[in-house]
Amino acid sequence: MNWGHFMGKFMIPKDIDYKQFEYAMSTIGKCTDDYLFLFDFKKDYYSVSETILERFNLPSAQFFKVIEVLKTVIHPDDFDMLYSEIESVKAGEKDRHDLEYRWLDKEGNIVWISCRGKVILDAEGKPRMMVGRVSELGVKSKADNLTGLLTETQLQKDFDKLIEEEKSLSGYIMKIGINNFKTINEKYGMEVGDIVLKDISNCLIKIMPKETKLYRVGSKTFAIFAFQGETTEQAKQLYKNLKRAINHSIETYAYKIFYSISAGIVKLDAIESFYKEIQKKAEFAINTAIREGKENEFVFDEQAYNAYMRRIGIEEQLRQSANNYFKGFNIFYQPIISTRTRQLVGAEALLRYQCEEYGTLSPGEFIPILEESGLIIPVGRWVLENAIRQCKVWQERVVHFHISINLSYIQVRRQDLVEEVNEYLKQHELEAHSVILELTESGCLENDRMIQRTLEIIRKKRMKLAIDDFGTGYSNLRYLQDFNVDILKIDRSFVYKALKNDYDYKLVSYIIEMAHSIGLLVCLEGIETTEERERLESLRPDLMQGYLFGKPVAAEAFEKIM
Repeated sequence: MNWGHFMGKFMIPKDIDYKQFEYAMSTIGKCTDDYLFLFDFKKDYYSVSETILERFNLPSAQFFKVIEVLKTVIHPDDFDMLYSEIESVKAGEKDRHDLEYRWLDKEGNIVWISCRGKVILDAEGKPRMMVGRVSELGVKSKADNLTGLLTETQLQKDFDKLIEEEKSLSGYIMKIGINNFKTINEKYGMEVGDIVLKDISNCLIKIMPKETKLYRVGSKTFAIFAFQGETTEQAKQLYKNLKRAINHSIETYAYKIFYSISAGIVKLDAIESFYKEIQKKAEFAINTAIREGKENEFVFDEQAYNAYMRRIGIEEQLRQSANNYFKGFNIFYQPIISTRTRQLVGAEALLRYQCEEYGTLSPGEFIPILEESGLIIPVGRWVLENAIRQCKVWQERVVHFHISINLSYIQVRRQDLVEEVNEYLKQHELEAHSVILELTESGCLENDRMIQRTLEIIRKKRMKLAIDDFGTGYSNLRYLQDFNVDILKIDRSFVYKALKNDYDYKLVSYIIEMAHSIGLLVCLEGIETTEERERLESLRPDLMQGYLFGKPVAAEAFEKIM
């Protein structure tokens, strides 16, 4: 194609060989991440690099009715701006196009692009076409200027290239993260943070085997890619060598800057072929290393990963249930019996959960997830209201019937807990002493001032408190009186021991006597047989609870045993 000049501007002959141009554009396009384009104003024709079709929903790499087609991929808020710009170029008001605006990818995500083009004139000096390039502004950098290392973008390319060439890999990927890096930046400034990053990078470069590759893959994370049959034991040794090198470097600073590292290791084998899967497992491994105490390495374990993914899945199901009128949650009730009269005097409200994906879940599995996710707040509120409502209904049949409701320490830390309970009591016209709030024994009762404050308010409102599962944990007898607890519930595991040997039998006897001496009622949990009840009655507990009197059941079934 012969190109000439006209008045300092590009001009073209009348006949254009598009095939030649498109072949040249296709060839050059393989050498760049940009999308090259030609826009023929006269024929309303557009030709662009084939690679653009991987990201954007264009009909093909060559098409007519340009503006109409481009409108389908341009963000609606930016279209008028682009249209006005193109019209100015066509009218000869501009000899070049330079604009940054938004496109939408195949999934509808916003992609900022930079479009630059040069106008080419026809023989008469009028705008005939424009050639240029489209660049994605958000494309990740392949190299890190601070450390001089390649980034995760390049790591993925290297991984995919080796998979393509070798079909399988043997070795490992190890992620190395700086512990408390945020604290370093906040305390000493980001300049010191940069020094730490460079320091670790230099230490890594010094100890790295020649056949492995090193990358910076996050603000505080590095990655080592070994792909020639290296073992996880070699990865662990490399991690130890790095710690020694870092400790030596810290000494040179006279310990003015101190930091440590954790590492997650994923073994590569013939099965693995997708980088995204490896990346997720490496992230899990390094986060596990940090959770287990920092300054530690963790080799990816499939069983631990599956358990973690199950936990995430359960949390998502719990969240959906909480947002869907608590579908899947249920309250079961277990009878509480007076030892003196052997009559029903109350029930403990116990939360249950089931869903289609995981079936019926144990409270020991889903309740900790509720607590860690914060979902225990709305779910606990739902339990409180429904249990209080049910207690009022059953008092029509058992006059002094009371309901025991378990509270998480997370709920107790909230000062509006008491207001919520009061609201439900008023709403259902129930006396405060009919509700017993149960707390699992924990050092938190003594050490958390917010919990102490809430407990004091509960006492002032004349609500009753019970310590649940006594004998399984902290077992501090002193705070039973300090916090004016009303009821001490001795756990089944403790009761079982008392039934098996005289020492524990006497110990439980002393605990009951002591509790009575300071005005507490005692409930023995886990009574399963008539023989157990008869033997334990001699200890003079006030209340009993267990399968002998009834298993936890839904409200409808509970009414049948009342």
